[in-house]
Amino acid sequence: IDCTSIDGGGKLPPLINEILKECMIHDFSGVLLEIPQSPPEILSDLAGELDSALFKDRRSLFLRESCAKAAPHAKILVGTALSGGSFSRHIQDHASAFGVDRLVLDVERMRMDFLLPAKSGAGVPLGERELDELRRRYRSASFFSKDLCTYYFTYRQNGRSHFVLYDNAYSLKRKLAVAERLGVGSCFF
Repeated sequence: IDCTSIDGGGKLPPLINEILKECMIHDFSGVLLEIPQSPPEILSDLAGELDSALFKDRRSLFLRESCAKAAPHAKILVGTALSGGSFSRHIQDHASAFGVDRLVLDVERMRMDFLLPAKSGAGVPLGERELDELRRRYRSASFFSKDLCTYYFTYRQNGRSHFVLYDNAYSLKRKLAVAERLGVGSCFF
């Protein structure tokens, strides 16, 4: 359920009942709530009430950590697209905060171009064609980062240095293997 445009109008019990009804009709085993990073209070309330209702109904709630405190039974999505640090440390930090049994890997294919220095950790998302074009145009050698479990290359354009991170089948398999080794047994692709 995409919650990015929920305005807080209406009451939660009818919404919760409608969600549970849909789960029963379609035999869904759970609900994934897409909640913004800094959710309004109404979304925390929704997460908490839906978590209780789904738990009683033996179904799962999946959400990002922004509402984890409101939903103690929920499975927490851990993204795989990192631009810095260590992938295994990322998993371990989430396991320490929530317990490894609550973690579910959210496998995201990384394709990002960073203008250096990239102080914010955010880059420009790339499509597959854009990534292929950059690799062809600059003929840069790609390397695998064991820490990030992803590939990278650099290039220069207009006197500025760029750093590109990207995933392929091998890097995604490595991320899955690291997560599994650390006890994470489920994922979303």
